[in-house]
Amino acid sequence: MKKLHIEKFKCFRNVDIPLNQLTVFVGANGYGKSSSIQSILLLKKAIDSNIDFRNDIKYIYLNDVYGQNLGVFESVRNVIDEDVSFSISINSDKINENGMSCEIIEDKVEFLEVLDNSDLSSFQVDVNVEKTENLGGKNFYYLSAERVGPRISQPLVHLDYPNVGIMGEYTAQVIESFPVNEKIDENRCFPGSKNKRLEAQVNEWLNSIFPDVKIKARKSLETLTAQILIDNIFSKGNFATNIGFGISYALPVIVSCLIAEENTFVVIENPEAHLHPAAQATMGKFLAKMSHAGLNIIVETHSDHIIEGIQLYVAKNSEWHDKVTINCFGKKEGEDQPCVESITFNKNAEFSGWPDGFMDQSQIDFTELRNVRTSAELKRN
Repeated sequence: MKKLHIEKFKCFRNVDIPLNQLTVFVGANGYGKSSSIQSILLLKKAIDSNIDFRNDIKYIYLNDVYGQNLGVFESVRNVIDEDVSFSISINSDKINENGMSCEIIEDKVEFLEVLDNSDLSSFQVDVNVEKTENLGGKNFYYLSAERVGPRISQPLVHLDYPNVGIMGEYTAQVIESFPVNEKIDENRCFPGSKNKRLEAQVNEWLNSIFPDVKIKARKSLETLTAQILIDNIFSKGNFATNIGFGISYALPVIVSCLIAEENTFVVIENPEAHLHPAAQATMGKFLAKMSHAGLNIIVETHSDHIIEGIQLYVAKNSEWHDKVTINCFGKKEGEDQPCVESITFNKNAEFSGWPDGFMDQSQIDFTELRNVRTSAELKRN
């Protein structure tokens, strides 16, 4: 089990957030979910800027951190501590052959305010990287909540490794250019499918979320663009370029999980965006299976249906129940930072706890509706 430790960053004074093979961030707006994601992105950027691992201090900028603009140092330090530094780390226990914990592996970065008079300094921080074990690999996959909607085409670019971009802007290129002889990991393939090429697997999973839908990708070297074309039960083989928001937002999630290298991190914000409730539940099952197949997936979501899909997958794969952690972000009376309550599953896919605000809005609305109906009935009588 890993944990994300955040100290004096934004709303967090000092917090440990468990990270499992599949980690889900839930909770009301404004309680630190996005700040936690940003801390991981900033940690990864800092590690990559010190790729020689010599513990030398280097500058990094707080803006364009995987598409996130964090502003100036005053915007990211914790206002309670009023310190000139903050730190972010991911820790994990290294297990020996006997199953005993024998070493703590840690990616830790201390971020220091640059104290000079130049205007530029307020947008940069000194970085001191101590170790790089958890996030030190080249490949890292992050999908922002703000993804590219329907487009007639997407630009062709040079990619250091296959990835769809932080907004899914290279999805068409990745599908079209993926090597013909490279097969998708069998554990991530759609159950019962025989064709293990990327486009075939994308269509298998896409069809489970959007019934009777099929896509294909093509590129043009003349215009240096790539396209996603769509076919469904009504177009009858006449592929069109307008794919709709639901598919354009879900497609990068599917592709990222299918192409990501084993044991790498895949961070996804709002995988439920623009999806029908039934499609959201299926997306939850898909993410659980992809994590079960060897990915470290972190999901930020506001969808009960995503949680329910994950729960259904755990119910059918009970041996994997301890590899899922749901972190519920909230606030407790008297606390000066958001609280994080962790929920796990037992072998029957039952929740270990039920914090205030967790998956209860439907019950609240139903109770209010029942009270309104009862009041109206009493008035009529």
